Amino acid sequence: MMIPDDSSTRLARSTVPAANMEGTSNIKHNNLKLKLMRSLIRTLIGLSVLKMAYDAVQVQEKFQRGLRASSAHSTDESMILPAETARQRGDDEEPTADAQEISAATATTTRKKTPLSEIVRADEQVTCPHGLYPVQQIVNSTADMGRDRKIPRIIHMTGESKCLTEIFYNNTRKWSLDGHSFYFHDYQAKQQLLQRFWPEFPHIQIAYECLKNAGGAAVADLWRYLALWEYGGIYTDMDNEPGKLFHADAIDPDIDGFFLRSSVGLPSQYFFGISPKHPLMFLAVHDVLKEMLALADVGTFYVPGTTGPRCIRRAFLKFVSITNRGIDSATYNSYAYPEAGKFVGMLNRSVDIVGNDTTREQYVKTSSLHHAKKTDWKLMNHTDYYKLNKIPQHKTCLKLLLEQHLESIEQQEQ
Repeated sequence: MMIPDDSSTRLARSTVPAANMEGTSNIKHNNLKLKLMRSLIRTLIGLSVLKMAYDAVQVQEKFQRGLRASSAHSTDESMILPAETARQRGDDEEPTADAQEISAATATTTRKKTPLSEIVRADEQVTCPHGLYPVQQIVNSTADMGRDRKIPRIIHMTGESKCLTEIFYNNTRKWSLDGHSFYFHDYQAKQQLLQRFWPEFPHIQIAYECLKNAGGAAVADLWRYLALWEYGGIYTDMDNEPGKLFHADAIDPDIDGFFLRSSVGLPSQYFFGISPKHPLMFLAVHDVLKEMLALADVGTFYVPGTTGPRCIRRAFLKFVSITNRGIDSATYNSYAYPEAGKFVGMLNRSVDIVGNDTTREQYVKTSSLHHAKKTDWKLMNHTDYYKLNKIPQHKTCLKLLLEQHLESIEQQEQ
């Protein structure tokens, strides 16, 4: 594991000329101290990684015991763990995710799903401050089961609070499509998924601990991949409005994944529909983890390129097994910036991309609420990502995890 030569490990080096024996001695002494300090840091990180690996085994065994016990008593097999308890090992190996792993994850994920109505607390009576309105959840049990179609008739939307300004409240009502459930996931609902232990994503708490410093947008990115992996359905940003081409029957029952071609030529991340346990979502979650571990600073990273639209592009390229090695640039770009069409990838699953520069906004309008953002986001506890005051942490993801881990050990010993 490489240790960055940053301000926390750098030692002052002498600039005394070599002819000065005392200066030369100081340089050698300082170099020796530098080597010893680096060795000590490597040892500490190594011990921390071993402890995290041990913790992962313990959590995995606890999870399996919980599954067996739950099965015996016919109770919910879902398991929600505190972030500190569920945090897994944090070594420098990039997680891999190929078709065999995805197939195994799909086959061995036997937990009973917590109903979405429970996740979002659909029966909760919400009282909002003056000028704000409680979002209306729509529960359709037939739609949730997703029978006779690959993508369930479920609309997912997220925000920090269930209390919305009038213009956003009215916009959510436009997504009340015939025969569909509509679930609005607030902060608490997102935590239900992010703090759960996932056997297929044992490093999920590592990713969450590192990305939460960048604000709600990064958290919402990871959450949507998890939610759509588990439940399937249709995700849309809360400032999108359905266009005339998107209606209750716009997605055919046999479509496995449904994306728009975005304005920059990528599969849309602001709106998409997908079936449960689709490889693309599996790959997206693992891509977030890989990107988190490579961060130079957990406080200032570029969210769209790390967890957002480019994450979907990287996952899509893995899904169709395309790399930029050994193929011509034209072929690579035809997948990196795909035109409308059907793409078959891992496990013979597929993704349909629709729309072009003319028809894209006829499916989903992305600009209808731009005039309201400046005044409304703040009232709903939202911060526009591009206006977020990003504070440098001067920490890589691994350094942050190491500090948290050692602090936890110190607290336990007190």
